Amino acid sequence: MNIIILNKSFGKFKSNKENIFYYLKVKEDFKELKTTIIEKKPKNIISIDFGIPTSENTNNNIIAIGKEAVLINSKPVNWDIPRADKWLEASNHLNMNICKLLEANCMPHMIGSAIQLEHSENIKKRKNAIKWIYKNIKVNFIDNNSAKLLEMISDLNLNDNYVFLRIIHKNSPININRKFYKKITNYIYSIFFYKIIAKKILFKIKQKNLILKLSKLN
Repeated sequence: MNIIILNKSFGKFKSNKENIFYYLKVKEDFKELKTTIIEKKPKNIISIDFGIPTSENTNNNIIAIGKEAVLINSKPVNWDIPRADKWLEASNHLNMNICKLLEANCMPHMIGSAIQLEHSENIKKRKNAIKWIYKNIKVNFIDNNSAKLLEMISDLNLNDNYVFLRIIHKNSPININRKFYKKITNYIYSIFFYKIIAKKILFKIKQKNLILKLSKLN
């Protein structure tokens, strides 16, 4: 059995005896997911979501296969001395299998490192901060949950069973601001992004049955 972790933009998939499709909530604390993993004992765990690039040389809609992730738990003002909790690594074996699958389906992809920021509401507007992250921390993309997910997986000693994929796009939604009016704005933007901006790549993923193919990986 495999567990596939998604957001709702990828469409609705029905869980069965072979696969469980778990949809992340906006305020996800991973308790429910952790319980599901402990109870079902999956062979593989694959997380699929979006992320923003840290380099201008990274093309939109390329699929990044995450080899490692790190959490920076400070605000941008403190990034001159970055406080990284620790680097966490995903499964190298699964990464290689996914590379073969993406190559067979002619899907542009790369292997890269991820960073999750505790405070990232305005990071897309801070080009110099993103450049600093790329230069000094040497990561390829920023996302909402790679490090926290890997931390939870690591605590369960399942690193060799886990891999995370991120579709890279400079306009990808990032952490939702806690202020009420910002939540509304970000919610509307998220709908616009998934329905309009990311429509082409989401259609291609659906057309090639990529999610189902990933769910059947050994």
